[in-house]
Amino acid sequence: MRTSSLAPSLIKAMMDEGHPPTLTRKQLNETSRIPVDWEGQEKMFGFI
Repeated sequence: MRTSSLAPSLIKAMMDEGHPPTLTRKQLNETSRIPVDWEGQEKMFGFI
């Protein structure tokens, strides 16, 4: 998945190292059904 498709909150958290430890580049690459909407992404990866 391209980072331009990710929610800004996910990008910021990864840059600030404030993301859940389970959210890794490998997980992003291996997840085939990442929601298009940002809120769905935040829910999927444990931000909300």
